[in-house]
Amino acid sequence: KVFSSVPTSNNIIVWCLGPRTMVPRLWASRMSIRGHSHFGFRGMGRLHECLMVCSSLIFLRSTCAPRRSAFIGTLPDLPARLLLGRAPWRASHRRLLAGCLHAVPLTLDVLARQDSDTVRAVVDVLASDASFEAFTARQLQSIVRRDEEDGEKLKQGIQLAIDKGLLPEQVHVESTRSLNVEGRDVDDICSEIIEALGDAPQKGCVMTLQGLSGTGKGTVATRLQQLLPNTHIWSNGNLFRAVTLLATTLAEQKGTNLQEALRPTTLQTLMGMLKLVELTDGEFDLKVDGLSLSYLASEVKNTVLKESRIERSIPTVAGMTQGEVINFVREALEQMTSSGYNVLLEGREQTLNYIRTPHRFEVILPNRALIGQRRAAQLVGARALDQIRCKGGSGEPGSEVDVHAEIRKALRALVGP
Repeated sequence: KVFSSVPTSNNIIVWCLGPRTMVPRLWASRMSIRGHSHFGFRGMGRLHECLMVCSSLIFLRSTCAPRRSAFIGTLPDLPARLLLGRAPWRASHRRLLAGCLHAVPLTLDVLARQDSDTVRAVVDVLASDASFEAFTARQLQSIVRRDEEDGEKLKQGIQLAIDKGLLPEQVHVESTRSLNVEGRDVDDICSEIIEALGDAPQKGCVMTLQGLSGTGKGTVATRLQQLLPNTHIWSNGNLFRAVTLLATTLAEQKGTNLQEALRPTTLQTLMGMLKLVELTDGEFDLKVDGLSLSYLASEVKNTVLKESRIERSIPTVAGMTQGEVINFVREALEQMTSSGYNVLLEGREQTLNYIRTPHRFEVILPNRALIGQRRAAQLVGARALDQIRCKGGSGEPGSEVDVHAEIRKALRALVGP
C-alpha cells in the first residue's frame, strides 16, 4: 500500500529501524514491488550516498517482527524535524540525515545564488572525485595555516593594548553555547539561536558568533539578520579601514611615517574623528570627520576605503589599534542596543571576549575536513559561474547550460594539470 502511493518515477529508500536481524527479512518483503529503483543497505555506511538520489524516503520502524513494523511517512509528507525527532538515533546519525534531507540539485539558478545551497550542491556533484578531495585537503591546510597566523598577530595586538592600559589582562567571559553545524540546515541552526535568546531581541541585545574560518559563520549571521527584527551585523572591517585612512592621511599631511601617526596620543585624536551615526532610515553608519575628510563608510567602502595605500597599511594599523577599536565597538554597541536594535558580532574569540553579553555562540564543525570542503566548493562554484558568463551565458535561471560539466571544468582549472 505504501509503495503503490509513490510515483514509479521516484527512487525509494526503505530505512528500517530495529534489530539488525530483522532488516534482511524486511528487504526481502519489498523486493517483489516493481517499477521502482531500490536500495538496500545496513548501518550508516551508505546512507548519505543513497539519500542523495532519492526523492521519496519511507521509514519503517522495525520491532520484533515484520508484521509489527509501522509506516511513519514519506519525505514529501513529513517535515525533516518530525522524522528526525521520531527516529531513535544517535546525534551523529541525526545530523547526517538532516544534511541529506536538505540535499539540493545543482541547477543554474542554484549556482547563480552562490550561497550555502550552492556549496552543498557542488559537494554532492564532486563528492567522489579524487581531484576534488585533494583540492579540499589543500584548502583546509591553507585555512588552518592562515587562522594560526592571524591568531598570532591578533594575540600580539591584544597584548599591546593591554600594555597600553586600554584593555584589562583578565576578563570574565560569559558561557558560550556551541552550535554543531555539521549536516544541519541554516534555518535549524538559527532556530536554536533564537530559542536560546528568548525575549532579549524584543528589547535590543548583543550577540557574538565565533568560530574558525570556513565553518559558516557568515551564512548563519546573514540568515539570522533576516529572521530577527531590527538586527545589524557589526563588522570591524570598515572600522579598521577608516582608522587606516585617517592615519595614512595624517602621515601624508605631516610628511612623516605611519608609525608616527599611530603613537598612542595621536591615535586617540584620530579615534575621536570617528562616530557612529543613526541615519533617517533607522540604519547606522560609521562617519569619518576630520583632517578635511568627511565620509560615511557605506558610501566609500568600495572606493576610498579600498585604495591601495589603505590595503598596504591595514595589517600594520590593525596590529597597533586593537584596544582602540574594541573600546570604540563597545560604545557603539551600547548606543545601538539602547535604541532597541539587536547587534550581531561575528569574529574571533580573542576580541569577542572583551564584549560583554550573555548571548554568546560558537559555530563548530567536528569534522574539520568539511571546512576545506566548503571552501573548495565555494571556489569551484564561483569559477564555474564566471565561466558560464564569460561564454555568453546569463548565469541566470532559464539559461541552457550543462552545469555539471562546467563544475568539473572549473575544478580542473583550479587544480591544474
